Amino acid sequence: SNRYDHIFNLAKDYKVDGVVSDVVRYCAPLENDKPWLKKEMDRRGIPILELGVDYGEAPTGQLRTRVEAFMEMLQNRETVAAR
Repeated sequence: SNRYDHIFNLAKDYKVDGVVSDVVRYCAPLENDKPWLKKEMDRRGIPILELGVDYGEAPTGQLRTRVEAFMEMLQNRETVAAR
């Protein structure tokens, strides 16, 4: 609970546009938290990109593409909100 309160307070204090959550695949405690974290971020109107990574895995082109698409989505949200 304290961990999530800390995440939500940081998001609020820094007025983030979105959150990137990288969770190590097959890490049961963190995998189990993903649905709850996403639900709470959605409730707060904060977009979240969930990335599943493996220990020692080098970043891939697919990972880069997903992050770039997320950044583009955030920029589009900002543009629409400014209108």
